[in-house]
Amino acid sequence: MPVHQQTTFKSRDDVQQMMNRMTTAFNAARDQAADRMDSLTYENLTALAGSIVNHLASVALTLPRLVHFNYNTSWPVLSLANLIYQDASRWQELVDENKVVHPAFMPRAIVALSA
Repeated sequence: MPVHQQTTFKSRDDVQQMMNRMTTAFNAARDQAADRMDSLTYENLTALAGSIVNHLASVALTLPRLVHFNYNTSWPVLSLANLIYQDASRWQELVDENKVVHPAFMPRAIVALSA
């Protein structure tokens, strides 16, 4: 029995990266179908690619954007979470988005979710 996994996107940028990967994969598959002169497969791949891109676009509309922040000094992640979100408990999001080695030493230029 096949196992289905559901992908959870955190931001619109995550969805855009998936769209780019899917577009690249479908373009390659469509090129192969065109080279084989298989018009039915080409049309089906085009319809499927369009459906996936439309679905991803509708998912992206509900997600927050990534916002870039530049500070004059480095802040600990708890302070930044409180400053940006007014909620220090969201510190892990900042660590994950910025790939921080140690939460006490955040870079001065960071990205954060807009919501």
